[in-house]
Amino acid sequence: MNNQQAIDRLVKHLEWDWSEETVEAIDMGIHALKETQWILCSEKLPEKEDYFIITIAYKGSTFSDVGRYMIDLEGHGEFYQKSGNLHHIQR
Repeated sequence: MNNQQAIDRLVKHLEWDWSEETVEAIDMGIHALKETQWILCSEKLPEKEDYFIITIAYKGSTFSDVGRYMIDLEGHGEFYQKSGNLHHIQR
C-alpha cells in the first residue's frame, strides 16, 4: 500500500460513526501522510535550491542519500549527491 492508497482508505473510514477522538486521529494520520509523500522528479522539480532526501537507482541498486538541488544562472536545476564531494546526478 502506498501513501495515497492509505489516505484514500482513511478518508473512506471517516464515513463511519467514530468518536470525536478517533476522527481527530484519522485526520492527523491523513495530514501526516500528505506531508511525507515523495514527489517524483518527473512530476515536479523543486522551486528553490535546498537539500532533499533523494533515492538513486544505479546499476541495479537503489539507495537513499542527501542531495542538493542547485539552479544555474539560466534557471536550470540539477540534483547533486551530498556524500563526500557534490556529484552531479543524471536524471
